[in-house]
Amino acid sequence: MPALTLEQASIIVDKALEKGRELKLQPLTVVVLDAGGQMKAMKREDRSSLMRPEIAGGKAWGVLGMGFGGRE
Repeated sequence: MPALTLEQASIIVDKALEKGRELKLQPLTVVVLDAGGQMKAMKREDRSSLMRPEIAGGKAWGVLGMGFGGRE
């Protein structure tokens, strides 16, 4: 599997935030990790709650460790 580039990770983050706005969700924080579990990209929307970066990172790390996507 090819390594995730910063550009690809940034696109994933931007598309996720765009979808959140389209669905009129509360402000989001999106984290993308590489295959080794290290943060590749993260964005936190204005007014996103205090612990959102830690929660988003924990969720991403958990699904990576279990071997499936966050929506499965």
